[in-house]
Amino acid sequence: MSLNNGNYGAGQTPNATDVATTTTEIAPANDSRNWILLTNIGSTDVYISFDKNAELQKGILLGANGGSLVLDKNVLTTGPINGITASGTNKVIYQEAI
Repeated sequence: MSLNNGNYGAGQTPNATDVATTTTEIAPANDSRNWILLTNIGSTDVYISFDKNAELQKGILLGANGGSLVLDKNVLTTGPINGITASGTNKVIYQEAI
């Protein structure tokens, strides 16, 4: 038996953002967002914040080398998602559905 989980939108093309030591917009605001997946593929931790500037040691931690977060209809922001890292630049990839 298959479950009907509903239609949560079509996946969009994945994107990548280089997160810096100052707050960096990872994913822009999107009022049509149904879900979003973020993965830190860099070697340094990234802290993310929703709708506000990111700060080190605060917010949600995306651990180095694969730390991930999925936001779905139960816990979703349609505002911008920002990140910051302690040193250098660090790549975060994301994919969302609308």
